[in-house]
Amino acid sequence: MIKIYPVEIRSFRSLSEIISFVDKGIVWYESYLKDYNESLGELLREQGGNPEELEKKLREKGLAKKETAKKGGKKKGATTSDEWFNYKNLLFSAEKQCKAEIFFEAIDKFKNRLEGLKETKNLLGELQKNGLGSDIAYWVYLVEGVPEKIIIEPAGKIPPKVKIEMFMSTSPESLAIMQESVKQKEPLIDAEKLPEDKQNINTVMPTGRLSEQSQPEAQQQATSNT
Repeated sequence: MIKIYPVEIRSFRSLSEIISFVDKGIVWYESYLKDYNESLGELLREQGGNPEELEKKLREKGLAKKETAKKGGKKKGATTSDEWFNYKNLLFSAEKQCKAEIFFEAIDKFKNRLEGLKETKNLLGELQKNGLGSDIAYWVYLVEGVPEKIIIEPAGKIPPKVKIEMFMSTSPESLAIMQESVKQKEPLIDAEKLPEDKQNINTVMPTGRLSEQSQPEAQQQATSNT
């Protein structure tokens, strides 16, 4: 499953890659939307609590209830409840009603992003059918996982995917595995499938240097065996 960032710029080599990324984003948002809907349902089924003691603590700390917006003065998306305590524009509440309110707001945001992704997927599909995509690379500006702007460049502008061969140890056992892998010409590991903390290709040491650095360890092991 992909990670969703507030703002991100990603490169793609084809419209198909962008569509695949969008599909993963749709799955991501649908999963969270389902979880939040279930949590909201459980909250609404709960019996009402007694927030007076908690509200008393807020008042003791100098917090006051937010003023109710005047009629006709509410902005779209503004908080509608008057049960919030305001501390320098940071809102607090002990009310179940306000807890439900934040779940409703989160669900609305998920729905909006989900609709945006589905609409983008349809648009990209139309462009793909019209033949856009040959010898073109794409830089996509994403907001919360949703493509908003796309820069196109010649395909050669984006370097090819790098495949690397990585061994996590220079012990005699790992050296033997490495040598056997070279003999059998096993396929290289795709960098994109490695854990994120192992994908920095600048830290990968060439096979020759691995072998040279492993020789003292191997000699030491041979001496101990005799």
